[in-house]
Amino acid sequence: MKAITCCLIVISIFLQCRGFIVSHTTSKNVRSTDILLAAKTDDNGDNMEKSDVVRVESSRQEASASSLDRAAILRQQVEKLQAEVQSLQRVQNETRKEKFVQKRVRTESWIDELLVNITIGDSTEILNTVEEVARVLVERRYSPEQIDLVFSRLIEEHNWNSPMLELLADAANKVDVIERENNPNKRWNQEVERRLRHKLFAMKYGLNPDLYD
Repeated sequence: MKAITCCLIVISIFLQCRGFIVSHTTSKNVRSTDILLAAKTDDNGDNMEKSDVVRVESSRQEASASSLDRAAILRQQVEKLQAEVQSLQRVQNETRKEKFVQKRVRTESWIDELLVNITIGDSTEILNTVEEVARVLVERRYSPEQIDLVFSRLIEEHNWNSPMLELLADAANKVDVIERENNPNKRWNQEVERRLRHKLFAMKYGLNPDLYD
């Protein structure tokens, strides 16, 4: 993200520079034309030598061509930077998508480990008991953040009254009531079940469950 921001800043600077070059070229042309007109006559109104006029005109054309060349170089550099920014954005989007998929797969594995005892066919699952889920929560050192991810994923797949959600909340209650000094899982904060119940209540009555995060 920082790389993209830096590239955008550089592009902005180049665009400003390009605008300055074009403006500078235009003003130089005007000044050169004034010099040319002034050069055609001297203070007494006499015509100058033809070679002097040609020399001034040649200088003006060379200055104009040089400025246009610099503007073209700047334009190429800006286009190159824009292409690099687009490439970085594509990489960032792909990385974000990959992380999302990895997070989803990891959460699915937690659901299977915690809640599912046996899967029969494609749609039938025999769930663990509340005691078994509570045991896994303690022994595998599950954190409240992991439970929130599992809960959110279950909401995506099922309705708010899914037996999996009730099972998770009931098991969280069993771990919550364990005294902290007696709980091997020191990541547990003893408030998980209450938060899950609040979320379930909010969803039941059409409220925003994220208010209880």
